[in-house]
Amino acid sequence: MDMDLLFRLLLASGGLMVVVAIVGPPLQYLLGFLSSGLDDVVSKYYGHWFFRLSYASQRRAQQRARKVFKRWFSRRFDSTSTGGLSDDELVAAQQLMPTIRQLLEEEVPTAIRRCNSVHRRMALFLQANHMREIAGQPECVTLRHFNALLLEQTISTLDQYPLSLRLDSEELLDASLVVRHKLFPTCSRCPYIRTSVTEAGDYCAAAQFIDLEKKTC
Repeated sequence: MDMDLLFRLLLASGGLMVVVAIVGPPLQYLLGFLSSGLDDVVSKYYGHWFFRLSYASQRRAQQRARKVFKRWFSRRFDSTSTGGLSDDELVAAQQLMPTIRQLLEEEVPTAIRRCNSVHRRMALFLQANHMREIAGQPECVTLRHFNALLLEQTISTLDQYPLSLRLDSEELLDASLVVRHKLFPTCSRCPYIRTSVTEAGDYCAAAQFIDLEKKTC
């Protein structure tokens, strides 16, 4: 290579390094400042959005609580009042009760015990070491999905029952809490199939819970 050309390249590269050394820190600071500003804008936007969403949710909850309170007050101190419930709501509540009772007393317990039994028998029959080995069997998959859908429908049916009447019924209130916060989360993310056959035992968490509830009632 020509020595003159090599010398020019060295000078150019040296000049570039000087430029980078001079311009680099301010440019890096500017980019950092812009990035920080953008993060701050995004953070504030999502903060305001979350606040508005939370405020709207609180407003709806307050309005719902106000309606429930008015119905309670009316029913408590006006003997001629139906508690603010329309005839259609009273008829709907009366029609829903047989379905709710059948779901809570028969369908849900039977479905959970059947699902539990089939999983256990399948694991023993196939001599599985872990429940995941039989989790994909069509019978097991179908029963798990069926249980989740049944519990989801049970929650929906309970929600159709007038809230003011549900709050007055300790039995229905307890049932709503159990199905919504215990059975549905458990069956929709079945913990039984995530353990070894030995650890799983004879009864899944949902089956244990409904049997425990039955014994304590």
